[in-house]
Formats: sequence, C-alpha cells, structure tokens
Amino acid sequence: MKKINIILAFIVFGLFAFSAKHSLRYSGTASDLQSGEFYYTEEHEEWQSGEHTTETRIQFKDDQNKVIVSKRIDYSRNTFSPDFLQEDNRDGYMEGSSTVGEWTTLQFRKNSGKELQTKKIKIPSPAVVDGGFTHFVKAHWEEIMNGERITFYFAVPSQLDYYAFRVFKTNEPTSTGKNTVTLRMEPDAFILRKLLPPILLQYNAGSKRLMQYEGISTINDPKGKSYRVRIVYPVTGP
Repeated sequence: MKKINIILAFIVFGLFAFSAKHSLRYSGTASDLQSGEFYYTEEHEEWQSGEHTTETRIQFKDDQNKVIVSKRIDYSRNTFSPDFLQEDNRDGYMEGSSTVGEWTTLQFRKNSGKELQTKKIKIPSPAVVDGGFTHFVKAHWEEIMNGERITFYFAVPSQLDYYAFRVFKTNEPTSTGKNTVTLRMEPDAFILRKLLPPILLQYNAGSKRLMQYEGISTINDPKGKSYRVRIVYPVTGP
C-alpha cells in the first residue's frame, strides 16, 4: 500500500507540474517603417511556468511562408539576461549570448563564410540581453509610468560589447488603442543619441504586453543590413 501511495503521489505531482507549464502563441507582422512594404512575419511560442516565462522560440518567415531565421531564448538562468541563439538560414548569420554568474559570453558570425567570434565580458548591473528587455520593462513598469528614465546596459553581440541605454514613457501619440502607452528606448550617451534613431514601443497598459515596435530590426535584409521596421502584434505580443 505504501508503494502504491508513493506512485500515486508521483503521478499527481507530475500532472500538477505539467499543468503548471503552458505555452502561448502569438505573431507579428514586420513592414518597412516608411513605405509599409512587407518584410516578414514573426511566429512566437512562449512557454510559461506560473507567471514566469521560461523559454521563447521564434520563427521568422518571408512572404512565401518560408522560415528565414530561427531564434530560441532561454530564461531559466536569468530573466533579464537570458541565453539566446539566433540563426539566419539564408546566409548563416548567427548571434547569441549565454550568462553564467557575472560573466556573459557573446558570440557573432556575419555569415557562413566567416569564423564565429566570441568574447567573455562582465556587463554592469542592470544588465539586459535581447528578449530580457521585455521583462526588464515589466519589472520597472511603475517607475516608468511615474515618469522615471530607467538606465540599463544592453548587450550587442554583433559588436561583442554592451552599451548604456535608457527607456522612458513619452507623450507621442499611439495607433493601437486608447489603453496604450508609448515607451522610448535610446542610447544614454548624448553622442550616440545623435547617431542612432530611437526605438518606439507601444504597450497595452493593462497587460503590459507589446502591441507595436518601431525601429531597427534584429533581422537583416538580403544585403546583410538591418531592416528598419514597424512590427504590429494584432492580438498580443511579447
């Protein structure tokens, strides 16, 4: 009887653990920021355990529904600085990052004809990597809504380095509904702000999920240069 009870306990625990984890699917459409020309779609699958996102997998597809880029983000070790790997099926472009303790290893390859470059660095706190930005914003939502400018250090694998950025709420008009707020992400350094255009993000004020993104893309055009895009998430976003 004792063995049966133990077996039943394991079954119940296994069912509870399985039910506690679920996935959320959503998609976005990226188009040229100026002309509106279609570039690609994003298909996200996000695994959650309770209220915490543990992993996201993204497929980027062209107008023929062909997967051109694949990406995996693993939040299990660090929510703000997740491990991630992005690979371009067209030319072999690759970038990624992994963080263990206070050390972050960045990797980058321009195309399949180039060698993979890696660099191990310490990023000052608060450190943010790739999709960790979404969770960083949500963690500081109240301060941002109160008008604070939040500074952080953002990893840029293609440069094998990090840069100081800031994010804050703006008064710019939104196009995604009344219950929407616009955040602005830009370099913290004055000189870089003059050289790099800002990123504008429209969030649903209730769910704190992204509804629209305007700025530089993580996806390259056929010539290897980053698209400048508007990405719209019709139902829900990251």
